[in-house]
Amino acid sequence: MQDKLKTLLEQINFDNNLFVFFNDGKLNKIVGNKDKTKYNFYISLIETLPIDVYTNFMDNLKKHFSNYKVKVSFTVDKQNNELIQDYYQYLIKKNVEEFPLLETFLDNEINYENNILTIEVANKAEQMKLDSIANKLI
Repeated sequence: MQDKLKTLLEQINFDNNLFVFFNDGKLNKIVGNKDKTKYNFYISLIETLPIDVYTNFMDNLKKHFSNYKVKVSFTVDKQNNELIQDYYQYLIKKNVEEFPLLETFLDNEINYENNILTIEVANKAEQMKLDSIANKLI
């Protein structure tokens, strides 16, 4: 693990037992706005993080940088498509309050290939619902 990434994990009090998921990872850069109110972290990893590790990391990061708006962009060399369903359901659940229509798609079959997520729909009505919120979800 790169020293900068290790320092970040230690700084946000991330669980030492979960550091293993960041092995061979790298904190590429941190970009802030002029007002120093927003920061984007760019992190490269070898493999996709399990959803519980991801949420733990994000919770610790946001708690530590609570005075700022933080965003993280992960680049992953070997994507684990089995974890994509977990991330899909996490995003649906996280956004269902703001977009109640999303709950309709919680258990839909998905396919992820070549960085394209396809959501199976049962009929034209579901397709229309999905189309109406797709841009917000993306």
